[in-house]
Amino acid sequence: MLDIRDIKEIINRHMNDQPYEIRCSQCGYDSVYTTEIDSDYDLKIQVEPCKFCTDSEANEESE
Repeated sequence: MLDIRDIKEIINRHMNDQPYEIRCSQCGYDSVYTTEIDSDYDLKIQVEPCKFCTDSEANEESE
């Protein structure tokens, strides 16, 4: 999960258009996160499983 230091760093880098890596919420390997600023100027941060974890879940469900 994100701690306050991650959030502060994301906001700083988001404002300066710099990338920031956060590890996958499942395997902790690949970095996957998205930032979005909504109409109220709230910064939304979403951390998701990486493509590998998402693909492996899809493969397990299809079997």
